[in-house]
Amino acid sequence: MVREAVSRLVEHVDAAEQAGASHDPGAREAATALDAAASILGVQRLRVVGLARRHHESATSGRDREFTSWRANSTKQGIGAARTEEETGRTLARLSTIREAAGAGTVSEGHVRAIAGVLERAPENVRDRLMEREGEILRRAQEATVPDLRKELRAAAAALEADQADRDFEVARQNRRLFLINKRGGVAVEGFLDAVAGATLRTALEAVTQAPTAEDQRTAEQRRADGLLAIAERTLSQGVTRPGAQIRPTLTVLIRHDAWLLLLARRRQACPKGPEGIGSQAPAADGRSTRRTGEAFARSRLRQEPALAELLDGTLIPFAALEVMACDAFTQRVVLDPQGAPLDVGRTQRTFTGDLRRAILVRDRHCQYPGCSMRASWCEVHHILYWSRQGATSQENGITLCSAHHHQVHDERLTITPIAGGFQFTTPSGRRIGRTTRLHDHLLIPAAELSFSPVRAAPRSIPSPHGDPPVEPSRRVGALRCAPAQPPPGEREPEGPRARGAAPPRTRAAAPALW
Repeated sequence: MVREAVSRLVEHVDAAEQAGASHDPGAREAATALDAAASILGVQRLRVVGLARRHHESATSGRDREFTSWRANSTKQGIGAARTEEETGRTLARLSTIREAAGAGTVSEGHVRAIAGVLERAPENVRDRLMEREGEILRRAQEATVPDLRKELRAAAAALEADQADRDFEVARQNRRLFLINKRGGVAVEGFLDAVAGATLRTALEAVTQAPTAEDQRTAEQRRADGLLAIAERTLSQGVTRPGAQIRPTLTVLIRHDAWLLLLARRRQACPKGPEGIGSQAPAADGRSTRRTGEAFARSRLRQEPALAELLDGTLIPFAALEVMACDAFTQRVVLDPQGAPLDVGRTQRTFTGDLRRAILVRDRHCQYPGCSMRASWCEVHHILYWSRQGATSQENGITLCSAHHHQVHDERLTITPIAGGFQFTTPSGRRIGRTTRLHDHLLIPAAELSFSPVRAAPRSIPSPHGDPPVEPSRRVGALRCAPAQPPPGEREPEGPRARGAAPPRTRAAAPALW
């Protein structure tokens, strides 16, 4: 019956082509009707294959793998297509309302496959919660395109399982790689980046790639290759890597108010219990918590899981990545009306830029994580006390970290304590990782200056538990310190009577007054 209908269709199309009906006004309507018919046939095929699979399982004691292999061979589409077909069939069996709509042609087979692709890859608890919203999914499938529906469902699934999104991001980041392979006549560039790093690279390439003109005969791939070369040439010319001249690609991240509150709760749960206490949540065995966002949501007063932050192109930003990005970012509050139109736009909070960034990079010279010598011009500036915790954007509250150690400080909740001429790093349990110092840098501190010790008021000094030089309370700032930041160091000692010829008072700084 189906074959007869298809044969008649082929005959009609052949006749139309032979008649030279190149301007047939009914061709568009016919194409639309065929799209609907093909979609309905595809959905019914999925249902028939499901029936055949169940019959095979009952006859062979559940040897499902054999049926999948048979479908891969019978369709000549391969094992991947057969598994996708199986997943889509399961989704149709679970969602009766969507199955009926697909059979009636109001939802296309492509929409069904998009829904199945998200549901089948979601954790069971997330899949169950999404299936409870079948009516809402059906309405969006009838309105949205297939790519938009897939993107919205992925965002909804990620919001319900934010910890899984964090884990996926970490896996992707651990798999980052870049190969430069010499080949005859050139070099092949291959690799993999996580979504945020990829968006950063794409933004940088777009920034240096001009829109093609009528005379520009380059392909899009050639323009991107030329853009990558332009970035490399600009870097080697030392224009944008000099301290104070860094121009970072701008990524616009959209984050709802409830997601911002959850991000703050995520940070707050690692706050110390006291001035020198241990964070309320220690890292996992591998140094990273895999349930940090979920536990923060459980402690928050939010009624439902907020949507993940997104880039303008819809790329989802897990909270693990958002926390690092928010550490050194411009933030701007935008109040929207119910239709999404801006009502009020808050002010932008500036980060470490210009002279301030240059001062910190020159002071530190390289990444300050113990044992790392990554040059400062390739590094980022981290707020020792988070800006969200009233941490100032200042020299005293800034430290140079390479990208890898910047992530590590956030992931492992490390505490950074300024000491005389450097920084000390400790774990949430109090174990000292190590420390860095610039006291032996002859360019920053001439040898003659090393014989002088900074003057401190004894009553305000705090001995370090690890035998380091005393530091004042305003400098004992951890990465997640809960108390508001103390006034920055640098105020002068109180003027008092002193012996004739005594040296003038010095500033309470852990290094010479230059810093």
